[in-house]
Amino acid sequence: MFTYEASSSASLNPAEPALTESTGRNAVQSIDVFLSLLKPAHGERSPILVVTSNNSDHLRARAALAALAESQLELLSGCMPQHAIQFLALQSTAAVPQNVGQLARAHKGVTLLFMDIVGFTAMSKAVEPQEIMVFLNTLFSLFDQLTNMHCVHKVETAGDCYIVSSGIMSSQQSTDGFQVVAEEEMDPAVSARQVMECAKAMLEVANQVKMPDTHQPVRIRVGLHTGNVVSGLIGSKLPKFSVFGDAMCMASRMESTGVPGRIHVSATTRDLLPHENWEAKGLTEVKGKGPMETFLWIPEPAAAPSMPLNLITSPQSTTGSLPCILLKQTQSLLKQMNARNPTSGSQWLGDALPLVLGGECEPK
Repeated sequence: MFTYEASSSASLNPAEPALTESTGRNAVQSIDVFLSLLKPAHGERSPILVVTSNNSDHLRARAALAALAESQLELLSGCMPQHAIQFLALQSTAAVPQNVGQLARAHKGVTLLFMDIVGFTAMSKAVEPQEIMVFLNTLFSLFDQLTNMHCVHKVETAGDCYIVSSGIMSSQQSTDGFQVVAEEEMDPAVSARQVMECAKAMLEVANQVKMPDTHQPVRIRVGLHTGNVVSGLIGSKLPKFSVFGDAMCMASRMESTGVPGRIHVSATTRDLLPHENWEAKGLTEVKGKGPMETFLWIPEPAAAPSMPLNLITSPQSTTGSLPCILLKQTQSLLKQMNARNPTSGSQWLGDALPLVLGGECEPK
């Protein structure tokens, strides 16, 4: 048996490969050819039986399944560490509750960040659901970029709450490219510094995004606390990699009792960041803890934003056409560039952009 591969469609130019309309890839037909020498009749030459089988569809299906499996693994690798993915690959999700202890990991000196959007509930009642989703996706996608920049772990989102940690995941990926849980305890001062820098960047980036209802810059509350937690896989239906512990509750309380536009931290986290400027907030009533001494970060004097200019604002409305929304975003970006560098040549480009799409994008 041998396999013969040939293009299923001709190309007018011999130098150009034949392409399929649907995939744009070379349209290769894979055909298995079976040859069998039959017993000849007396005095005659041996006949040859030739059987052909086209298995192109089978190979294409296998390639599609392999690509799907790879994309699913890539998606999972962003949600769970390697040991959780390996468990789910070898066991059914129904086995999770019986193996909670095997999957759990303890972590000491972890710094946690909770972020909440000021006025989100009122805004949600005033605008369309689609606009809310566009707004949240814009803001949280920017925060996702920040977690990569500052080497911190995005724990999860819950509504308008964004949760970050440092000290749970290793800064190094596995040889297969998966996230792995830190085997050695991280220096609490290092994890606190990483999360603190991420928190500062969040304040700056949020100021570049507009609220859909008021069109004013987003204001957020940020709370930090450092303590011990446990991580693990929970649930047999839609299993989720989660973080638990008193430190999670404390970080949440720091956010909810904080001040809009400020970073509110516990005394534990403040002690790990002595180089930062702090002011005492006084005794804060913490649910389940009673009065506790907490601190607010004193921002440095206002300066030009240090975040990349591609962190642009979300569309103020989703009722316009997509090209118009993109045009307005691009014009806004070019205006920022021109303001910082008047000689950059971005002004004429911004003025010319409406001509590319056939006129101004103004509401009719």
